[in-house]
Amino acid sequence: MLPRCIKQNSKFIFSRGSGSWVYTNRNRPLLDLTSGIGVLSLGHRHPRICNTLCTQILNSGLHFQIFNGTIPQYPIVCELLNKKTPKNIDTFVFSPSGSEAVDNAIKIARQYTKRKKILSIRKGFHGRTIGVAALSDNHKWKKNMGPFLGDCSISNDITKIDNDVAAIIIESTQGEGGVITLSNSFMQQLRYNTRRNGSLLITDEIQCGINRTGSFFDFEYSNIIPDIILAGKGLAGGIPIGCVMSSKEIFNNSPPGSIGGTFACNPLQIVAALETLKIMEEERIKFNVITKSQYFRFELNELKKRFSCIKKIRGRGFMIGVEMDKEVEPLLLLCYEQGLLVLPTGNKYVIRMLPSLNIEYDELNKALDMFQAALVKFENTTQYI
Repeated sequence: MLPRCIKQNSKFIFSRGSGSWVYTNRNRPLLDLTSGIGVLSLGHRHPRICNTLCTQILNSGLHFQIFNGTIPQYPIVCELLNKKTPKNIDTFVFSPSGSEAVDNAIKIARQYTKRKKILSIRKGFHGRTIGVAALSDNHKWKKNMGPFLGDCSISNDITKIDNDVAAIIIESTQGEGGVITLSNSFMQQLRYNTRRNGSLLITDEIQCGINRTGSFFDFEYSNIIPDIILAGKGLAGGIPIGCVMSSKEIFNNSPPGSIGGTFACNPLQIVAALETLKIMEEERIKFNVITKSQYFRFELNELKKRFSCIKKIRGRGFMIGVEMDKEVEPLLLLCYEQGLLVLPTGNKYVIRMLPSLNIEYDELNKALDMFQAALVKFENTTQYI
């Protein structure tokens, strides 16, 4: 049994997954609009990713420590990422999780600027480790957890970016905060202020990046160039991964050994990321997200016209927030009853949908039917069920 500190929204026991579907131990199919919180960007058990992993495990090995050497695929995945990043970004370091990538970004930002202060934005979420929890704006789960990492603060007052600030970290579309997209003008002003004060701008693309919102990186909508980019989740198609992307100049101010770890640049995450990036290019996943998400959003807005409990449809691409007029916990349970998996957020009035980026039209239509059936019951719900 799991302890109460691990929150579960349902008691399903999963036996397998395939594409956009998962199956319980009783063989009940569930349409998955969570993608493991955006991790399964190409769905469950994509055959090419599975074959790549099997080949690596059977023919090469599970693990080689980065202190001793790399695998041949490492420079190739870096080259593919380099084609997607701004010209100033040319160096890539992988870690086992997004939280660790944030930790590493804080290290190199402080070492490069010789400053200590790190700022983040209200309603942002950057991980659960004790190091980065100071930058995540969710006070409920942080209760009695401190003290946290020093010289960190959370504010939307961008005038606080003074000459003591090493870096500011942002999600241009905030997931846990309620699927909130920061305005282009806010992002551009932020970039101007950080440059003026010699502070670094870190864009956290761990959830909103890697084609999730219809652009490879979500910050691209704002026409800004960050100093450090963070990726994770969907980058490796289901294998745990984090990645810090920056310039050699910024990285090389950190001494040897300051970034590392037992599973840093693990072979399984490297080959999975490489295959994921290849599939995304060859199968035109970005175009798939743009076209199908437009269709899905149109249909969600049609539901909004019919159900007064829906207040707003938020987000970009396949990062979708549905804001309701009352708390969404009953709606989550009603969706589960219909066989539809969706996510809550840190905002108790918003549910989150993160479909696999290669989901089919017929699956989107099934999801709409299931969601509509749940809404019929939810609209008449006045208290938790």
